[in-house]
Amino acid sequence: VDSVSSSYISSDHLLTEHVAYEHREPRLEGVVTVRTTGRGLGRIFIYKHDRTSNPSHSVVARVIKGMDMVKLAKPGQMITFDVTPERIMLLGKFLVDARQEMEQRGIEAEVEGYEGEDAVVVKQEPGATMEILKAKKVRISSIPSNRLISVQLYHDLAPKSLDYFRHVTGLKEKPVGPLPVYFTYENTLLFKPEVEAVSYKELLPENKPTGPVPAGSIGISNQVSKKIGLVGIRLEEDKRYGPSGEKFEATNIIGRVLEPDKLRDVKEGETIYIREER
Repeated sequence: VDSVSSSYISSDHLLTEHVAYEHREPRLEGVVTVRTTGRGLGRIFIYKHDRTSNPSHSVVARVIKGMDMVKLAKPGQMITFDVTPERIMLLGKFLVDARQEMEQRGIEAEVEGYEGEDAVVVKQEPGATMEILKAKKVRISSIPSNRLISVQLYHDLAPKSLDYFRHVTGLKEKPVGPLPVYFTYENTLLFKPEVEAVSYKELLPENKPTGPVPAGSIGISNQVSKKIGLVGIRLEEDKRYGPSGEKFEATNIIGRVLEPDKLRDVKEGETIYIREER
């Protein structure tokens, strides 16, 4: 919960994320909406009192039990939601478990890629639960587990940079995200995200290195750099340059790879997949 008023509570978890407008109806008590245009784009609202419909708000759900919790919530507190229908999110699961889950729910699973015993799911199409339930079918892609990289991200030290990073990798709404390898040299891996977000995401200098950069560090080139938004991982300690190959003042450190040895044989043009460990 980020904001509370007399008529709603709201969350900024998906603030600035582009959301397509889909459904309009009165914002009655218990209705959940997402703002789709203007200031507050991506903000999620739950209404405590009735309001009229608004063309900037897409109605996505309704609270059917637990409104007392919504009305008591204060800024900074967390509320746990039990959602119906249960979300279908297979990313990060072992392939054998994903297949079993889909079989139990009566959904056909079409598999592409590696299918060994250690296979893990890194893509699913469609991504939206409602579309999968409608088609009764999902396409999933899997890779060997040693190509799924665990990372620790520094929430308190680099919040703005992490907002950019989670957006371009999809980690804002998914447990696994892709990083396409752009260039490799001297124990440094550079990644060019699939999603372009430099034009509307802030990358001001933040959490810049003040000493040697430890092995496994993840960095993003900030607005001081000509290559703003480039993601890098340093596999060995460096006393002069950040993970994205920039000088310290042009580098924002956002986290570290927990298993850097998995990256030593990565090639240009390959895509690695990352999972955040909390």
